[in-house]
Amino acid sequence: MVTIGFPSNKSKDSFWINSEVHAREWISTAVALYLANQIVSEVGVDPVVDELLRVYDWYVMPVLNPDGYVYTWTTDRLWRKTRSMNMGTTCVGVDGNRNYGYKWGGEGASSDPCSNEYMGPFAFSEPEIHALATFLSRTSNTNFRLFLDLHSYSQLWLYPWSYVAENTPEDDYEQQNQMAKLAVQAIVETHGQTYTYGNSGGVMYPASGMSIDWVYGVLGVVHSYTVELRDLGEYGFLLPEYEITPTCEEAYAAIKRVGQTLLNDKPGI
Repeated sequence: MVTIGFPSNKSKDSFWINSEVHAREWISTAVALYLANQIVSEVGVDPVVDELLRVYDWYVMPVLNPDGYVYTWTTDRLWRKTRSMNMGTTCVGVDGNRNYGYKWGGEGASSDPCSNEYMGPFAFSEPEIHALATFLSRTSNTNFRLFLDLHSYSQLWLYPWSYVAENTPEDDYEQQNQMAKLAVQAIVETHGQTYTYGNSGGVMYPASGMSIDWVYGVLGVVHSYTVELRDLGEYGFLLPEYEITPTCEEAYAAIKRVGQTLLNDKPGI
């Protein structure tokens, strides 16, 4: 994990950017690394970045599923899950984004260890997901204002709920929907790409035990989003090299727009 921010004598709010929970979604790691590099490169150059680092600490996790990620390089490029052993079967791995302990085991998650959507034997069974949840839950780290879980593909900016095809409560829905709208506008302004936004279970499909539902439902972080990066299906997980830089640039523009909006509307939008 990379932590970026200016030193401070007082407690600071934080942003969390998470990627590569699904091993085959390589572009998410590229975006996370680009984001970290770009923020550091713009210190002292862009006053917006300076203010964002003064007010917020940024936590960037480029690869949440390292064993699965290595497996996509050595053995199976389209592997999705972790690489944990499952009792009583030769089928390996758990879907890390069905393993969170909020509405775990519901619609869109599978109890079959051979399924790509296998939810695991119990919530937080995966050491990667357990470690992340433990870190985010610590008393000193409960001041997160933004949680982003980067994925591919489909060009979506999604907010809770995921486990049902319903929006979050009205007050939070308005905040989430407006922020998602601003994010996708920044993407359009960068390279003209169109991202669809809305609640995850309605726009995509219901899926239980997902990160943004747990972060919102348990930790109370209103601005919790799943971002499905390029493309719309022409190449899918096998995104060509020439798509990497523009995907990173538009995602960075969107994240920066979100950060600036939170900055301008602090303590709440």
